[in-house]
Amino acid sequence: MGRYDEKKISEMMKTLESGVSNMFSSEEYKRYLDTMAKFHSYSANNCIMIAVQKPDATLIAGYVDWRKKFHRNVRAGEKGIKIFAPAPYKITKKEEIENPDGTKEEVEKEVRVEAYRPVYVYDISQTEGKELPELCHELKGCVDDFEKIRSAVEDIAACPITFEEIRSGAKGYYSLIENRIVIKKDMPEAQTVKTMVHELAHSIMHCDTEVNKQLGRNEKEVQAESVAYIVSSYLGLDTSEYSFGYIGSWSKGKEITELKESAKIIKDTSKDIIDSLSVKLELVELPVLENKTEFKMVM
Repeated sequence: MGRYDEKKISEMMKTLESGVSNMFSSEEYKRYLDTMAKFHSYSANNCIMIAVQKPDATLIAGYVDWRKKFHRNVRAGEKGIKIFAPAPYKITKKEEIENPDGTKEEVEKEVRVEAYRPVYVYDISQTEGKELPELCHELKGCVDDFEKIRSAVEDIAACPITFEEIRSGAKGYYSLIENRIVIKKDMPEAQTVKTMVHELAHSIMHCDTEVNKQLGRNEKEVQAESVAYIVSSYLGLDTSEYSFGYIGSWSKGKEITELKESAKIIKDTSKDIIDSLSVKLELVELPVLENKTEFKMVM
């Protein structure tokens, strides 16, 4: 494992951008896009409601949409995720108008009133049926000094990290409400390390409520996975098989705008995590960066 400095991280960013760009031309990506286009885009408020009720949610759709669009059925007994859907209605309102001759009269005018009604949606983990196309392929294999690396990541995190069953299919999640990281247990070591760093990045970059309001989920996921790719590389793990597809799936277009516009925060966060891991992992002879500092997250 080589030494990591600003130049090396910049090189990794270029490799990441190139890898994601190449993935866009694959047939697998085209099939993925065709399927994802069928999913509805939810408002920022509804996204927050979904995250509060089911923080490990990955793909959301209504009961009927799951059956008709995706050939999957919601399992009996599953609890729906409550959101609000537009339910506008019209009323007749009297309004006084002035005629060209200066006289006034009262007329009836139809007015649209904005309103909302509660509806229920479901995560893919609550359904069964036809498999959906995937761009991310689970990382396999063991990691040298896995336990020490896992312990080091836990040590530098400013919130608890637990290993639990996650039914949704998600590899892990960071709960802003509970301020904790949950990692799916019993995954391959390579996938576990990569996912821990991904969720650690979320807990660092997206722990502020105001930041969450400013950023969409696309930007947040691209940022977190980019950091995971760079830090994992520092640890000797090649996560390109997973990271390229993951970032591509969250990018809104082939220009990878989310990645380019987030370059600074991705580099800075990667550097901070690497610095802290260098301190924690000196005993296993991992590379130590110059000017290393213990990373502390500002809450």
